Amino acid sequence: MTLSPTNRELAHQLLWDYDAVSVDIPMLLIAGAGSGDDWVVTGKQLRAIDDDISANKLMARRRDTAHGEVLYTANGYVMAWFMWHLRGDEQAARTFTGAAPEIMSNPMYQDQQMELGQSGCAG
Repeated sequence: MTLSPTNRELAHQLLWDYDAVSVDIPMLLIAGAGSGDDWVVTGKQLRAIDDDISANKLMARRRDTAHGEVLYTANGYVMAWFMWHLRGDEQAARTFTGAAPEIMSNPMYQDQQMELGQSGCAG
């Protein structure tokens, strides 16, 4: 899981290089949007990171949320993701699965993209 990732160019300048192509576990990417510090990772940059990940994944940007606030505002989704993938919790899984996953229509989020394959869960 990555909360408010840094764009590749900035990460390189900070000597934090990473390669999202190497990700082979379910990944939740959540970043802030519209807070004035979108330069940390724009929607286009987050999609590029998401595109490199071939594992099951979900990407979303929380509206009007600063980079440093994402950790505290996305905690319900973070908990549900961990409960689903680490404990196999079916109730938590419904946040991300089924005909109408809650996160895909939450008005506090934008740019949601999801690719979960057949079962969606790794375990």
